Amino acid sequence: MIQHVLLFWFKDGAGPDEVKAVLDGISRFTDIPSVETVAVSENRGDPALSDPFTHAAILTFRGIAERDAFFADERHVALRRQAIPLFGELKTISVES
Repeated sequence: MIQHVLLFWFKDGAGPDEVKAVLDGISRFTDIPSVETVAVSENRGDPALSDPFTHAAILTFRGIAERDAFFADERHVALRRQAIPLFGELKTISVES
């Protein structure tokens, strides 16, 4: 299994509707066949320990090939185009279990 972890925060200028659209879009990644599960949320822990990141998402895939198929999927590409200008920063890492 591959877990793809995203850590991000939204710029001050990102409106609540824009933030909701991005978070809802990430939640809908389960509509992409290669995605097994998605968890996305605002931080539920101590903000001082995650600063400056305020949100995270964890996407699960059966393997690297499925993760790579997700990267190429137009739904991912389109949401990424929409989200990147709203993010103050985005960090990602993929780990295998």
